Amino acid sequence: MGYTVDWFVQDRVYVFNIWGDLTLDDYHEGSTVAIDYVCDGHPPVHSILDVRNVTDYPKRLSEIRKVTAIMQEPNLGWVLVVSDDRFIRFVGDIVSQLSSKNYKAFATPEEAIAFLWHMDTTLPEPPPSYLVASNTEAL
Repeated sequence: MGYTVDWFVQDRVYVFNIWGDLTLDDYHEGSTVAIDYVCDGHPPVHSILDVRNVTDYPKRLSEIRKVTAIMQEPNLGWVLVVSDDRFIRFVGDIVSQLSSKNYKAFATPEEAIAFLWHMDTTLPEPPPSYLVASNTEAL
């Protein structure tokens, strides 16, 4: 697995680009990194997860649920997933229902960003680039 993570809007919205084959250890590592961003930011801290280039991942919901500690963070705002994989979207729906967190999946980063700015009017204007970087590029 490879990933990049950085603030899209400092202390409010971070983007987590993930690619390659994911393991449960990768899920755990990613959750730990995300928790650091959520705890360091100013609530609500929103997450955009771009997983369009993930090639394989664990599919047992019971295992995945054990490594999603991020969903328990009180400072977490919206979790927006960018993917066209129906199973990834389904798992996100289930985990968010179990944790009572705001979650929505989108096909493109642009859709996720437009939705987030519509839902959280306290955010400043999106950065001029407006596009989430691809999986290996810095924001």
